Amino acid sequence: MIQVGFDQINTTSEFNFSRFVFESRFELTNNLAITGINFDDWLDMWSCPTPIDNSCLPANSDGTCYDIVGSNVIKFCFSALGSQPITITGDSYINIEFNNAPGCITRAAVTYLEVTPYGEVACIPVIDNTLKNPSSSVCPPQVKGKITTETSMGVEEVTINLTTDQNPVLCTQPSFCNSTPCSAKTDMTDDRGDYGFCTCIACNYFIVTPVKNDNPLNGVTTYDLVLISKHVLAIEPLDSPFKIIAADANKLGSVTTQDIVEIRKLILGITTEFPNNNTSWRFVPKSFVFPNAQNPFQTTFPEAEKDISANGVKPANFTGIKIGDVNNTVVSHRPANRPLIQLSWPSYLAKSGDVVTIPIVYTGSEPLEAFQLGVRYDPTYLQLLSPSQGDLPFFDAGSFNLTPEGEIRTLWLPMDIDNPDLHIQSGAVLFYLTFKVLANLPESGLPLILDDAVLSNAAWKLDGTECAVEAVSSLSIRNEQSVQFQASIRPNPTSSEAILSVQASKAGKGRIALFDAFGRRLSMRDIMLTEGQQDIQLQEVAQLPLGVYLWKIYSNGVKAQGHLVKQ
Repeated sequence: MIQVGFDQINTTSEFNFSRFVFESRFELTNNLAITGINFDDWLDMWSCPTPIDNSCLPANSDGTCYDIVGSNVIKFCFSALGSQPITITGDSYINIEFNNAPGCITRAAVTYLEVTPYGEVACIPVIDNTLKNPSSSVCPPQVKGKITTETSMGVEEVTINLTTDQNPVLCTQPSFCNSTPCSAKTDMTDDRGDYGFCTCIACNYFIVTPVKNDNPLNGVTTYDLVLISKHVLAIEPLDSPFKIIAADANKLGSVTTQDIVEIRKLILGITTEFPNNNTSWRFVPKSFVFPNAQNPFQTTFPEAEKDISANGVKPANFTGIKIGDVNNTVVSHRPANRPLIQLSWPSYLAKSGDVVTIPIVYTGSEPLEAFQLGVRYDPTYLQLLSPSQGDLPFFDAGSFNLTPEGEIRTLWLPMDIDNPDLHIQSGAVLFYLTFKVLANLPESGLPLILDDAVLSNAAWKLDGTECAVEAVSSLSIRNEQSVQFQASIRPNPTSSEAILSVQASKAGKGRIALFDAFGRRLSMRDIMLTEGQQDIQLQEVAQLPLGVYLWKIYSNGVKAQGHLVKQ
């Protein structure tokens, strides 16, 4: 509290007045702010809400006789009740209260002052705009510091736990520091990452421990998986100990493909937190130097700061590490003005009972390194039978989360050890979606959209640039077959066997292969084809479980392929 009021030269004489108005401005640091006025030091007649005239204050003032403007200006207006004067003897003050933030008052100034002695007109006394000790600020004993990311961005809403250090290195802690006045305290960082505590004076040294556990997905995207994969394959190692710690999603003290699996599950919504990492952030004191920056797990690094004094000379600063975010994109919003890349798929006017297989095609012009998509479909029209692999290898069932009904989350990144530079080229089928049509589709087209509320839609160019994703006008169905060599399968869907009908321009050896939805080969056999039309019985289909399958037939250097639904 800061006292504002009257100092009387003659402490035994009375001073009578009818009106007192002032405005004071304070220069404050950190998040220190005025919270109100305390009248405990005044005579009873001074306590609000006795004043009858507060015309100098706006109608929506914070108190009956005061108003707080911003966080650092207070206006006060007080008038006598009825015809009786206000009488004080000696020094009399009101107390301006501040919050418990660890800031300082670096300057205080009276910007307006008006006093009306009883029975006289108002006067403007001489204003003394200096603190009684102007050479120093008004600061409480405090423990303070700042939490930032590796890129110096302040981390807000970090819970800071303050406890007394029972075994300080620097000195012997007084025995009474175990008592209630020095019990554990907590604070929260502001939007700049600053925090601080007003501590009890008796204790000398403290332990500061930051904790933050919210929004595990913040800053975590498929491109983080790309960078972690390159690190694991030793193609492009992560270049700081903080990024390596962030990549250790399962907190086992190493970075492996299992961390990629866990982060992928989180992005797809299969899990909601990382195993073993019971918080979504970790914190390392800025005073700590890693003995081996290429392997921060070689030694146990501290996650709290000890021997912190309440004199504020040594701040307890930390680097915040968002688990899973290795490219430092942990922000409250997506990057602004992202370039657009485009996807497309065919539009169907199917009727109830039909089965349709939709290719999701990349129609942009530049190669891509990775993507993540959130797709929404209308379950009143469509029943999803299965996604299936397109042109991208290593696109399996673990790349999808299909729950709840009506939502599809999926991602892809190159995971081929033998071909780490595999990229997505224009025209590539990213994947297929096979639906059973439950009701005649509306004339507006297939009820299928990209939806950031399902999963933030994003793709990454080869240089790491993040792109927004949009769906463009309907695509014509890509012809997977040669004019000289065509094939189709019937019935489709089937409940037992199927017949492959082949049209070949010349006779020759052929090969038929069946695959599951994600490219795992189930059967293969060689055949002899004749020129012209012929039907080939596929008895092996009868033994397959229900699901979506891919068939391929090769002959004379050409192929035909398509999907088969078993139901």
